[in-house]
Order: sequence, then C-alpha cells, then structure tokens
Amino acid sequence: MSIIESFSDALKERVKSPFIGTFIISWSAYNWKPIAFFLFTSRDSELRINHIESTYPFGCGTFFYPFTFALIITLFLPYFLWGLDKLVKFAKKGRKNEVIDLITAEQLRKDNNNLDNKIQELESKVSKLNQEKTKLNTENSKNLETIKSTKEK
Repeated sequence: MSIIESFSDALKERVKSPFIGTFIISWSAYNWKPIAFFLFTSRDSELRINHIESTYPFGCGTFFYPFTFALIITLFLPYFLWGLDKLVKFAKKGRKNEVIDLITAEQLRKDNNNLDNKIQELESKVSKLNQEKTKLNTENSKNLETIKSTKEK
C-alpha cells in the first residue's frame, strides 16, 4: 500500500504545480480528438491505439505547442492578473473620488445656503439696529435740545 500511496501523493503534488497543471490542461485541450477517440470508442484497445497512431501522428506539435502555452500562461498570467488588479483599483479609486466630489459639492451647497441664511439674518439685525440707532440719535438730539433750552432759561 505504501508504494501506491507514495505514487498518489507524488502525482497530487505534481498536478498542484502551476506549470504541470497548466501543461496537463493545455495538452488535453490540444490533443482532445485522440483522447476522446481512445476513451469513447468501443473498439478493442489495440485497434484504438493503432488508429490513433495512424490518424494522429506524434510530432513536435503534440508536445511543443501545449508546453509553450503552459510556459507562457505560467510565466505571464500572474503579471496579467496583477495588471488587471491595478486597473480595477484605479477604477474603484476614480469612482470613489467621484462620489466624494459629489458629496462634497452637495455639502458645499448646503453650507452655502446656510451661510446665505445667516447673512440675511445678520443684515436684518443690522438694519434693525441702524433703525434703533437712528431713533436713539433723534431722541438724543431732542433731549439735548431740551437740556439746552432748560439751561438757557
């Protein structure tokens, strides 16, 4: 049992490798016709193997193309995904800044309205105080005249 378990563990470890896993998938995708013929034909095993050897000749392409594809995917996919992450973060940041700008603009509008209301209140108070001042000045002038007239008498 230990030989089968060690073989199984080694196989699992190799399949988990990014390159080996990618190579197995790309090789299977590239050679799908002979694999399908071998698995799903009801002919005798020897006839299936002979048919595959004669119809699908083993050449450089059956290994080289999947190997190259697996190598490219294994080497460049992390950088491609990294670039995609950067683009997504950039887009999210831009969107967030737009939302913040909208919120800030709305808050500034509210603050501006509040300030306009305060200005109107203060102008009203100033106007009332000016009226009261004028009234008091008039009263003061009258009182001064009264005092002057009483002194002269």
